[in-house]
Amino acid sequence: MAAPDSRRSLLALLVLALVFTLGASAAKLYLQREHKPAWANANHEYDGFFAIDFHAQKAERIRDFMDGSQPGFERLARDLGDDMHPTSVAPLALVAALGLLTGSISGSFIALSAAAWLALVAIAMALARRTADTLALARRRAADTGGLARRTAADAGALAKRTAADAQTESQHRGLFTPPALVAGILVAGHLLSARTAGQLYLDGFAALVAALVLLQLGPWRAAPTLRGSALLVLTLTLGLFTKISCLPLLALPPLAVLVIRPATERRHLREFAGSVVVALLPLVPWALALSLMPKGDVLAESRDLLGAWSLDRGHLMHFGQEMVLLFQAAPLLLFLRKPRATSTERLALLTIAVLALATWAFRLPPIARLYLPLLVPLAVFAAARLTARVEPRRLLLALSAWWLANAALTTWGLMQL
Repeated sequence: MAAPDSRRSLLALLVLALVFTLGASAAKLYLQREHKPAWANANHEYDGFFAIDFHAQKAERIRDFMDGSQPGFERLARDLGDDMHPTSVAPLALVAALGLLTGSISGSFIALSAAAWLALVAIAMALARRTADTLALARRRAADTGGLARRTAADAGALAKRTAADAQTESQHRGLFTPPALVAGILVAGHLLSARTAGQLYLDGFAALVAALVLLQLGPWRAAPTLRGSALLVLTLTLGLFTKISCLPLLALPPLAVLVIRPATERRHLREFAGSVVVALLPLVPWALALSLMPKGDVLAESRDLLGAWSLDRGHLMHFGQEMVLLFQAAPLLLFLRKPRATSTERLALLTIAVLALATWAFRLPPIARLYLPLLVPLAVFAAARLTARVEPRRLLLALSAWWLANAALTTWGLMQL
């Protein structure tokens, strides 16, 4: 149970982490503009900014199509088909639309990338709040069950008159700024990976946003599948396929959630599993149709390029290990931190981490930090649930402050190397 002062301190730390990360992101943009990376070439530049894989150029072509400068859908489809990411059009269409209003593709790209990262922080907080609400409900049900079993007047009175501590705990779990939500927000906003990727001219932030949205929808959909929930999940997964091919493994989450994330006493119904498979396969239909409109489109070009980029020698493995340490930090140690039984949200977060990490590692252990950005939200949700359940609030605040300072120091050191 966190005191009000502790909550205010957590909120202040969250604001500080947000401001620092956005400032560091802006500094990275302009430092790389003045001092290009040694390995960069003309293909990695747009409007003076460091930009990879011609994403900004593609957004410019889409903008030209929107304003009529480039006539004909067939010409646009042919141009996109020549790209390494032929179906990565959803976020770039947003960039193009905003570029029509602002007159700047690079500025629109940076603004939307930063907005996507801020949305990641908000979704992590919402997921952590859901976990806290689930635990509070479980405690109340346990107390009610125990009281009914004992059937004593004292127990009935205890249930009828909630203690002040229970009331305070319930009040803390109302609204977005609960202790677990604040901790999750800090863990995303203050992470070194956020400072390295927020507001950059990459698509990985948008892919991470899709992964976070899938995780946000997966819990309610799994608990009570509805036609509306299934349609929304299909729409989000389809959006992922049109964002980046790295979202393809997300299609495995609905069937795996039905098979793995279920109460031990509940029977597994074949109809539910069949429905989850349909949800996973439906997004492939519009994706395949879009590819058929691009005669030269090669959606596997990026995958082949990624597979051929690494030799798995000692230097590569050392680089990969370094990136994994910077990504996971102390999170694996939290697996040994005893707490109440994991909620469905925590288990779904662990499932998401496993699926996305294994899918990325399959490409010969790529040591590219931005590829692991979709893991950040589920990592934060898992860690926030463990920390707030077992660590005293003041100690938690001190630990988080020290953790953020360490990440901020690493970020500052990295900026100094640019």
